[in-house]
Amino acid sequence: QHAGAAPRRVVIERQRRHFRQADVAALLLERGVDSSAAGAEESAAPLELFDDTEYDCRPVAEWAALTGETLLGRYFRRAADGTGSWSPCAVLSFDASAGLFTVAPLDEGGKRSLTTATVSRVNLCFDAEDPFVFAERVAAAHAARHAAAERMLFELCVDSMPT
Repeated sequence: QHAGAAPRRVVIERQRRHFRQADVAALLLERGVDSSAAGAEESAAPLELFDDTEYDCRPVAEWAALTGETLLGRYFRRAADGTGSWSPCAVLSFDASAGLFTVAPLDEGGKRSLTTATVSRVNLCFDAEDPFVFAERVAAAHAARHAAAERMLFELCVDSMPT
């Protein structure tokens, strides 16, 4: 460490606070993804198919090893009316065969709910990861899915042309 630089613990704490203040929904909206809109997920192809793991700062196995009471994050959940939101949660476990994390929602006081949900990695932003990079990841997945849908439509039109 060189003279005048903040100690590593101070830098990590500053970064943690900066990450905690970031609003995932707002970051996604800045990148053209409105996750709160009703019907925003209307697609035949799930977003998970277009997730790029190159954005991950840790392999999924490392995140899985950290699951339990101490691993916190925000997960995307869709309400009955079709609107979606990013809600705080505790990450409880990881099912490697399905590729899904089990999360428990947290209330305003940080207390765990008795209900659980299963979510894919692209719908789970860990508190220990950079939310700005995570937003880029989700936006890239949406863009890739849109490009694939456009390509399939083009191919369908070409195949349907009379010869």
